Amino acid sequence: MNAEFWDTRYNPATGFLYGTAPNDFLASQVSRLPRCSRVLSLGEGEGRNAVFLAKLGHTVHCIDLSKVGLEKAALLATENGVGELVTTEVVDLDKRCSGSGGGDDKLDCVLSVWCHLPSDLEKRVLGMAAKALKTGGLVILEHYSPKNIGRGTGGPQDADLCIDPVALKNVLAEVGLKIVSLGDEVSEGKMHQGMSATVQLVAQKV
Repeated sequence: MNAEFWDTRYNPATGFLYGTAPNDFLASQVSRLPRCSRVLSLGEGEGRNAVFLAKLGHTVHCIDLSKVGLEKAALLATENGVGELVTTEVVDLDKRCSGSGGGDDKLDCVLSVWCHLPSDLEKRVLGMAAKALKTGGLVILEHYSPKNIGRGTGGPQDADLCIDPVALKNVLAEVGLKIVSLGDEVSEGKMHQGMSATVQLVAQKV
């Protein structure tokens, strides 16, 4: 799935593909964040999670492949009165993770909700996240697991684009992130109908 695919999916004429309410797992974990946190949201899309966080006083930098999605995110933020707390950037994570990086130890949270990546890139992204976080900073993540394939509830049908919990534990240990909470199974909202097999993670930089 490339930028053109997501630009088409996020066509403004179709409304908000995933709605404007925040991800349920994020909403259940947001109290873990310090006040006025600095958050990086990976694959933010149309902005529902960023706006939710910004309305709580957090500053959110949204990155995504889709320019169309991020334009909708910026508009949604403005309409909700939090445009000054939400910034957007069109980013190819593969290219970003191949660069020199920067902004080390600055973030309170890296958010990754339904941002499905090939396993080798996922590992590099988690390494980038660990580097960017302050000590004690959090990764909040929800992705589909390979067990979801064939359920008909949404998400990628390629196992390499899903997250295996066992492999995830190994990667987190390698990059210096400690598991705080790890769960599965969810039924959530528009475009994610039915009971799905997911990985719901909170990890902390140690």
